[in-house]
Amino acid sequence: MIASIAIAVTLSAAPGLSRLPVKGGGAVAISAVQVRYSFRTHRVEYSGDPVRLTRDDATLTCKKLGVQLNEADEVLSAVCEGDVRFERADRVVTCEKATYDEVASKLICDGNPELRSGGLSAKGTHLVYDLVADEVTMDKVEGSVPGEQADHRLKDLESRRARREGPR
Repeated sequence: MIASIAIAVTLSAAPGLSRLPVKGGGAVAISAVQVRYSFRTHRVEYSGDPVRLTRDDATLTCKKLGVQLNEADEVLSAVCEGDVRFERADRVVTCEKATYDEVASKLICDGNPELRSGGLSAKGTHLVYDLVADEVTMDKVEGSVPGEQADHRLKDLESRRARREGPR
């Protein structure tokens, strides 16, 4: 039986684990206090407060990050836990646990997910952020919209309803 080999080092001592390639090109940059790599399972665990994963225009922070790599050591998925915060442009998503799926290009958030964008604020039970389409889907939503946006949407709805019903 072969024992699992793992190393625990500070990230500055393991610069190759601070930038991980993704399939199709590019990379994610990761900063953390400590990293643990399992050669047998191709799994990297980062810890510290916060751990920061950055890719292109998005940043994901949390207390603990586990990254699963494929045989070519490219990122397949990542699970971020503890005070999770995802930022992209003016959008901020917070939750207790987020799973990043590289193949699907989605971030899946559970544990009191909340989305804030401009004056919009929404809470739900399960959030899926499609990173390619830049769209969010949320279950059991409760939220608020600033008054001016609500007024505009209400007028738009009334206008569509009037066109559908026609003249009386």
